[in-house]
Amino acid sequence: MILRKLKLTNFRNHRAKILELSPTTIIIGPNTCGKTNVLEAIYILSRGKSFRAEHDKDTIREGAEFAEIQAIIESPSPLPLSPEGRGNKGEGDNSVERIGLKVIFSLQKGYLSKKFLVNGVARRQHDFTSNFVSVLFTPHDIELITSSPSSRRKYIDSILYQSGKNYRIALSTYERALKHRNRMLYDIKEGAKQYRTSDFDYFNKILIEQGSMLTNKRAEFVDFVNGSNKNIFDFTLFYDKSEMSEARLFKYHFEEQKAGVTLVGPQRDDFKFFFPIPKSASHILL
Repeated sequence: MILRKLKLTNFRNHRAKILELSPTTIIIGPNTCGKTNVLEAIYILSRGKSFRAEHDKDTIREGAEFAEIQAIIESPSPLPLSPEGRGNKGEGDNSVERIGLKVIFSLQKGYLSKKFLVNGVARRQHDFTSNFVSVLFTPHDIELITSSPSSRRKYIDSILYQSGKNYRIALSTYERALKHRNRMLYDIKEGAKQYRTSDFDYFNKILIEQGSMLTNKRAEFVDFVNGSNKNIFDFTLFYDKSEMSEARLFKYHFEEQKAGVTLVGPQRDDFKFFFPIPKSASHILL
């Protein structure tokens, strides 16, 4: 999968920029010229959202009403698209498939509208993601080992988010249900409203079902990492999971009412790194 062409319109500091790209491309330029903005645009083509903007509307160039990212992707094999969204074969090469991707962020009466298109056909964000897969590594990612558990969860989610539609749907469904449940717990803590235990049943069911999917996929990812060859340095990744189950929700229900937040589930997971000490059977845990 190769990114051949990138066109930016009103994206960050790029009013109109077209980049013709090679299989290996190095972008060089002075500070503030927009190098990171190009990486951000590529990331949006993979995830449908920015990796650094608090709000996607922040990517729209100041004074403009919309930002547009267009790209031509080439793949040596068919991408997982429906027939109407499949691209054309590259000229002179029947083994290459060419896909046109477009993302549009537009402001309408102060609200952000997002459009995702594959070869001109509109797609939902869940279906758009993974047509182009990318890996982003920034200087901040070096801190993953020593930073907070939430940063490690976010990074691993960013990888699994591209691995399949089921994970994307499970994650978004889980996060919506968790937000509602936490709102109920917060109301109880603040004395704003009282709920019966049965009032939590609907959201508990969603969290258990979708949480199980997230936990299983994260466990599979950890097994994959631990079973892979480490070219630079050896390490073992340990999955410190917080199981989401009916029994655990019942066990911590009163503590959750006091805390005003859900205390169990994948949002409490952590991933720890073990580094072997040379000439010793001991390990360093970070």
